[in-house]
Amino acid sequence: MAKPIVKNSHFTLSGQNYFMGRAENVQLGTYGEKRASPLYVNYLDGQSNIPMVSFNIEKPATVEIDFEKSKKADFNIEADHKVADGTIGYSYENMKQGKLVLIKMIVQNNELKDFINNHVDVLEEIRSYKKPCVANQVFVIVEASFAETFSSNTDFKASFAKGILTVDAKTEAGASGKSTLTISQGSVFAYGIVKPIFNKDKSKITKFETDQWGMG
Repeated sequence: MAKPIVKNSHFTLSGQNYFMGRAENVQLGTYGEKRASPLYVNYLDGQSNIPMVSFNIEKPATVEIDFEKSKKADFNIEADHKVADGTIGYSYENMKQGKLVLIKMIVQNNELKDFINNHVDVLEEIRSYKKPCVANQVFVIVEASFAETFSSNTDFKASFAKGILTVDAKTEAGASGKSTLTISQGSVFAYGIVKPIFNKDKSKITKFETDQWGMG
């Protein structure tokens, strides 16, 4: 996988611009309104989180930042970031030295769409926003050793309760390593969002479209 370049409160990976603004307040499935500010240009102003129960997650991919092309000044060093299930703290130096990496996690848009359409309270809240959006991808800060063993598992499922997202995976027979990742608030470094497309009377979401940093 290509290495992302961090620049001006976002990073670019495989041609897509992901958000970093207020990432420490975002989880997989966070929904709210896309807003703009002089500091972040645009970001997800998260209002709540979809209470996922065993949502399917694509096989996580380990992501290492391109530090040759990224500047320390562009990192959100002051953010209250944490390392998910880690024993060392978050810092620019620990990331640059390879002690910390990112795990990219994606939930399928159809699962988000079906859940929202079947829960009127969530649908009404999302529909009330001027620029509604949902985080369907997150880049989670983990220790490099954890990423190596966790990503080797199969069949990843995500559940959200009491402000904490837990991803469980099946461990292949004879394999060692952790099969659960707890993503507490603050451990998301960057995220991707999608915006809902409603039917004519806005009674349901028909699909999601990818949004990017720097767009509208």
